[in-house]
Amino acid sequence: MTDIDISKWNFPSNVDLAERDFNKPAPIDILLGAETFFEIFLDGRYDCNCLPVLQNTKLEYILSGKIRNSYVKQHQKQYHSLFVQTDSLNDMMERFWTIEEMNNQILTKEERACEKHFVLNTRRLETGRYEVKLPLSDSPDTLGDSYHTARANFLALEQRLLKQPQLK
Repeated sequence: MTDIDISKWNFPSNVDLAERDFNKPAPIDILLGAETFFEIFLDGRYDCNCLPVLQNTKLEYILSGKIRNSYVKQHQKQYHSLFVQTDSLNDMMERFWTIEEMNNQILTKEERACEKHFVLNTRRLETGRYEVKLPLSDSPDTLGDSYHTARANFLALEQRLLKQPQLK
């Protein structure tokens, strides 16, 4: 890998580069897939004569395109290859849960009851949705006869929303 001589390059003064030392060999910080690459583009592009294009992105300006051999210090033919190995989704999830695992954390009585309620009262429907029974700390009987009051409040709210559609 060789340096690129940018001493004669003139960029617009309002341009902040995403990588200030782009002209010096360094490890790759990030590789973006094609589906992500174009998502980061913003308005603002400069076509500089015989230089790479400056494109504004969410990461600041990036350079893209060809450069003349005269800019490359110690010009010589170089060949590069890139090999990317991705772990299987299963391996990544296993590592994630190993890191995120709660290590023998002591749960309170209420937290244990919540965990138990979740295990006993959660099921997956045929449609793929989940059904969870509402957890109540007390018996539903403690609510009393609140149906009529709740219905009256609901109808009053509905009337208010009809009169003021901007609140919808």
